[in-house]
Amino acid sequence: MSLLLLIFLTIACLPVDWPEPLFGVGTEGSAAISGVIVAGLLLVARFFSHRTVSRLTLDPSSRESIARGHGLRRLSFFFLNLFGFVLLLVCGWGWTVRHAFTVSEDYLPGADRYLPGAELVILVPYFISLIGSWALFFDAERALHLAAPYVRGTFWTRGGYILYLLRQHLLMVLTPVFLMIAQLGALRAFPTILDSPWAKLAALFGLFGCILLLPSFVPLVLGLQPMPAGRVRERLERAASRLNVRYRGLHIWDTRGNLATAMVTGLFPRLRHIVFTDLLLSTMSDDEIEAVFGHEVGHVKHGHLFYYAAFLMLSFLTLGAAYRAVEMAPGTTMPTGDAALVVTVLTTGIYLFVVFGFISRKCERQADVFGCKTVSCSDPDCIGHGPETSLVAKGRGLCRTGVGIFVRALERVEEINGQTREADRIERRGPIGWFSGALRFVGISLATWQHSTIAKRVAFLKTLPGSNGGEQRFQFQVTLLRWGLFLFLAGSILAVSLWKGWRNLLEGV
Repeated sequence: MSLLLLIFLTIACLPVDWPEPLFGVGTEGSAAISGVIVAGLLLVARFFSHRTVSRLTLDPSSRESIARGHGLRRLSFFFLNLFGFVLLLVCGWGWTVRHAFTVSEDYLPGADRYLPGAELVILVPYFISLIGSWALFFDAERALHLAAPYVRGTFWTRGGYILYLLRQHLLMVLTPVFLMIAQLGALRAFPTILDSPWAKLAALFGLFGCILLLPSFVPLVLGLQPMPAGRVRERLERAASRLNVRYRGLHIWDTRGNLATAMVTGLFPRLRHIVFTDLLLSTMSDDEIEAVFGHEVGHVKHGHLFYYAAFLMLSFLTLGAAYRAVEMAPGTTMPTGDAALVVTVLTTGIYLFVVFGFISRKCERQADVFGCKTVSCSDPDCIGHGPETSLVAKGRGLCRTGVGIFVRALERVEEINGQTREADRIERRGPIGWFSGALRFVGISLATWQHSTIAKRVAFLKTLPGSNGGEQRFQFQVTLLRWGLFLFLAGSILAVSLWKGWRNLLEGV
């Protein structure tokens, strides 16, 4: 969902000429219409939340099906909220903000006197409906939490729940949007700042630095706590020594039992953090936690984090060169002005979803395999580990038991996060059933564009034991794919630079 939301918010902040308010209602009328749309969205959120609470009160034993229905309603509201935001933009809100925050030339010389940072005002209605919906959905989320089959601890207060979700959005969506708004504001205040190609080159290196360093702020943004000393931490530290991986710290993400996941952040050992949520640690065995730890270490050992950063930078340069080449091609009809800006953002978003998503899913499977290797012994056909079993150093072994442990960890994550596969196979009939199925398919596609579904990941891992070199073939194919695409992007940039010059290449950025 984060990528789609990022695309929409980016388009909303672009310097485009939004339509004037309908029916000539002016600035005040446009603000009133926007308020009505936001109020309507909040009423829908209230209805959805109340429906979940009512159904759960009447039939607590049906929590699983009620939770699935609640998930679909929240997904529906996500799209409805985006649609409402687009509607108020085209009905005059974008024009109203630009009109109200454009000052005289005495205060801001230049052709574009739109105040730096005014894009934040454009986003205000969306943020009101988003945060308001969190406050309203809180009742349903708390009711589902209390009825969960797993012990999940004390639920958030309403304010704590809003802050918890806001931190996630700040990490995944809002930080890139705020950086873009700051860039647009700087360009308006200093319109000649990027006239020099050297300035553009410096800006690109600055972007690369942000990509490298921003993940290191994850502990601060999410409010992570160091993992306390104890049995689990000692086991993970021994595993880190055996796998020869360095990091700055092990952390716990307090989600109040809402989420079971783990992640690794930071490209350099001194800035690297490995994170586990509270629910994952409280519901998994020590073996499964170590396997999940191995998955995160796998991203480090295979160089995925550096690869992602370099791949994104090369992709932005290549896309910029492609846009510039098409624009300069004789006889080519291209969108101009506002349409060109919107098409550029949409094309970049589709590229990230298709190409980067594909590469990311392959890398995720590499990390899955390393998770299996982390808890594997030297006997490929072993049927179980005992207290004296010695695990292979540096993740160089792969056995049936290791695969089984990591598969159980994935399946447990699927279960405790409420991602039941049986629900996806329930037959639905009629328009409502068709809509629910289509919505679920879209939601799963957007939620798993970087990781694939757990069902597919498990199915792949189960093919590894006894595959007679299958794991080696898979590693070779992924390595060939990763570096083949990387070299293609680098070669494309080099070719354009030699053909048109590197200065012309930067003109497309």
